Amino acid sequence: MQTTLSLRFGRMYFREISGDGIHFGLPFGFAYTLGFSRILYGHEVLVAYNVANQPRQDAVIVDATLHKVGDVMRYRYGNTGSVPIERAPDGSTFVKVPLAPHQFVVLE
Repeated sequence: MQTTLSLRFGRMYFREISGDGIHFGLPFGFAYTLGFSRILYGHEVLVAYNVANQPRQDAVIVDATLHKVGDVMRYRYGNTGSVPIERAPDGSTFVKVPLAPHQFVVLE
């Protein structure tokens, strides 16, 4: 967090999620992925947390003005590798984030 200015000073935006990559909405109930972004000077960091006792692989919205299809977001915490930016039929951009039960990740 000390080296990532977006996490320290960025504006926070709660992100919509989708189980199918088509229908997005804010999370509800007791089993969901909580996603939010911190954005500062055109740089987005996505934080995702699986609150459920079961694995989840939800699509989480990211800022379409900052990312284009084919770009990747890399894990900074909680996993290794990267996930590609995809586009929903309505034009929204998202990443599919596979999460183990109660797993917390940070992507940049």
